[in-house]
Amino acid sequence: MLLAAASGVLTALSQTTQSWYLAFFCIVPLYFCIFCQNVKNAVKCFFFSMTVYHGIMCSFLLSLYDYLKLPFLLMLAICVIVVALIALLQSTIMLAAVYPSIKTQFKSRAVKIIAFSACFSLGQYFMEIVPYISFPWARVENALSFQPLLLQSAALFGGGFTAFLLLLFNGLAACLLEALFRENVKRTLALSAVAALGFSVVTASGAWYMLGKTSGETIVVAAVQGSQEGLKKNSQSAVQAAEEYSALISQMPENSAELVLLPETAFPCVLNENIANMLPKYPPYIVTGCIYESEGKRYNCLSPLSNTKSVHLKQVLVPLGEYTPFFKLSGFTSLTPSETSDCISLGGRKYAASICIESIYSSLLSTQIADGGSMILMSTNDSWFKNSFARDVHFRHSILRAVEYDRSLLRSGNCGISALIDRNGFVTAAQYGKQGAYITADAELSQTRTPYSVWGNIFQLPALLFVIRFYVLAAVSKLISHFEKKSKQ
Repeated sequence: MLLAAASGVLTALSQTTQSWYLAFFCIVPLYFCIFCQNVKNAVKCFFFSMTVYHGIMCSFLLSLYDYLKLPFLLMLAICVIVVALIALLQSTIMLAAVYPSIKTQFKSRAVKIIAFSACFSLGQYFMEIVPYISFPWARVENALSFQPLLLQSAALFGGGFTAFLLLLFNGLAACLLEALFRENVKRTLALSAVAALGFSVVTASGAWYMLGKTSGETIVVAAVQGSQEGLKKNSQSAVQAAEEYSALISQMPENSAELVLLPETAFPCVLNENIANMLPKYPPYIVTGCIYESEGKRYNCLSPLSNTKSVHLKQVLVPLGEYTPFFKLSGFTSLTPSETSDCISLGGRKYAASICIESIYSSLLSTQIADGGSMILMSTNDSWFKNSFARDVHFRHSILRAVEYDRSLLRSGNCGISALIDRNGFVTAAQYGKQGAYITADAELSQTRTPYSVWGNIFQLPALLFVIRFYVLAAVSKLISHFEKKSKQ
């Protein structure tokens, strides 16, 4: 169990610190647990490792305890229970995907590693698509977010493919260590050569892919961030917000940016002419977070000031934060999730858009990219995360989206992080602090389609078929056994 726990800790550290290199051997201890034990113990080790991993990744929720306005110990207890439940739930989802690869007896160690890696990646995908409880927060591939050269495989089959490659490398590293322990020189040299070759191929192909891109039209953009945190922001009026953002925009040199992006719900109300008139007349286009009302429903929205009919409505809402389950019974008002994913049209161009938690879902942008989105506008309010690692983890997802879709991504975060990420995943300008500020940079527009943006998560299909086949055969086998017992009676 110590090895399993170590694997969970290392995997979490690879995503919550700058120790990106941990991604290449963080799963090695877990591989030893799977290689060297029977199926029952291997399953226990995997589940324990995942619980530790997801528990650490969701531990930032503990910092939200003081928002509950309850006695300290009660607040802390509620947060601990919530983190534990999320960790157990996500570990269960991962186990459901990985169990067939652990249980199945393969002819060789190499095939088992491939199957395990594919099923692990599938488990991450399950966490994105499972109804009602989806939360794909923890992603192995996010460890490489600040190493764009190693991240380009995500443009081929998505971040899940990058995770698959990392899991393969971990399996190779486990075999290499085993050969070293057994003093098998020949096998050690062979595995070292394979590891070096694999790393070189990934690096060289990433460089080749980036250098082979054609340049597109460039525009100057800006992201502006406010400084009001958490509950203070909620109590800020629309007039106060307009005054704050107007002062920040006015600090920018005139005509220095064609498009300015403001954070999620920068204006916690429906936009109107009074608000628009309080902001500077330049730049030409300002896109802001606000509330949108239609047919008696309220939506979290990203809207241009100049064209409030071309809006992006948020599809994925935060439970309890933006909607209350069974709110009609509870008496609380809730926002409504959108059923469509629409681009924002400005000045003859289309921009794909993403609001806050939507950015951790890799496939949500595919419709907008197919519809001609030439750049991604990502607006968020991460002030709730305080000083926790969650601000950085959330930012890493934005970098991955830029690479997957080959789009520049402009990010405006209330109290940070605000940044421009280029098509290759490099951060070209950023504001990591929490103070009111702005960043400006040249952003390249693009209409190219990556394989991932065209084929989506087709890479997960072989693993999905393998898992379905395993459970179907297991169910049929149990039914046959049950009927045979009945017939003997």
